[in-house]
Amino acid sequence: MKMRNEHLRKTFINIQRSAPITRKALARSTGQSVATISNHANILIDQDLVYEEDKGKSTGGRRPVFLNINSQKKAIFTVDIRVEGIAALNLYDLSLQQISEKNIKIEPDSCERTLHKISQVIEPLLFDNDFSIEKLLGIGVSVPGIVDRKNERLIFAPNLKWSGANITEYLQKTIKTSVFVENDANCAVVGEHIEAFSEKDNLIYVLIKEGIGGGIIIQNTLYRGSDGNAGDFGHMMMDSSSAAKTCYCGDKGCWETIASERYLLEECRKALDNQSLTKAQLYELGRKNQKINSVISETGYNIGVGLASIISAYNPGLIVIGGGIVEVRNIIQSEIKSALNKRITDTILEELEIRFSRLADSGISIGLAHLVFEKYFEI
Repeated sequence: MKMRNEHLRKTFINIQRSAPITRKALARSTGQSVATISNHANILIDQDLVYEEDKGKSTGGRRPVFLNINSQKKAIFTVDIRVEGIAALNLYDLSLQQISEKNIKIEPDSCERTLHKISQVIEPLLFDNDFSIEKLLGIGVSVPGIVDRKNERLIFAPNLKWSGANITEYLQKTIKTSVFVENDANCAVVGEHIEAFSEKDNLIYVLIKEGIGGGIIIQNTLYRGSDGNAGDFGHMMMDSSSAAKTCYCGDKGCWETIASERYLLEECRKALDNQSLTKAQLYELGRKNQKINSVISETGYNIGVGLASIISAYNPGLIVIGGGIVEVRNIIQSEIKSALNKRITDTILEELEIRFSRLADSGISIGLAHLVFEKYFEI
């Protein structure tokens, strides 16, 4: 059953990408038989996710029948909870076209108050866009932390100071639909893979914001590890000295203590003796200020040091860097390469691409929407 549902999901996504498309063309592009594609299409039609239309021109015989996505029949709601103090709420139709977007301020020190705010916004947003709860395929929630996927709970989000929150249970009490919770970097790697780097079978996404997270695609599949939390790269130990900085997780010397946006901002404030300096100001100054440029360069090098360990472990072929740090990619790119050149063999480097995110923050919500599809087909 699980394998059958996975094939259904893949068929749906292939229609989504290429619609309108005939069964024959879909079979040709996926390598499956026309009979298999027809079987999947008929199930999707029965579920009101796909419909048929006679759009093709006749070449003497019967007009070809095209498959298309029934975009307005269902919707997906995504909630991207960010350490920056906002939750980005997005409503998508079945073609993954964004229908609505809204940002709300969250309570970084209170998960429950944040969830209450979110639950109060969802139904009005649906109503404003001519959707109802009954039309929801599901709600996806991304969090910058460790998730218990078996019980759909947030275990720990150190940069939000949230722990033990049952996000699914809370939202399902007020919004009567399925709720899916996932780590933000896992969402981002799915979004980048599907929308920007679909030609790559293997890639690793490193999300550098207030902290550092990671998502892993192996053979076109999201790799979650045994308990769903593979890719927690930010807490790799990079400094075991007595002077190592204490991380939000409680440990010392984690990678994110020397390579995250938080580290970058703290060091720039020290360099300028300006505790009110914001990230926006920091990025605006960029190359203009030598002290800031020096700190950015050092941070870039530290990013490269951590990437070297990831490359040695996974040999992914492609690493995509996302998050706010992308604002200074022109400065950190050369520093990352410098760190890698000292630590990785030429043979591996020749086959390695380091790219920066093409989707920015929207990659998280797009990937989350795709993961809601996956959850729907599992059910």
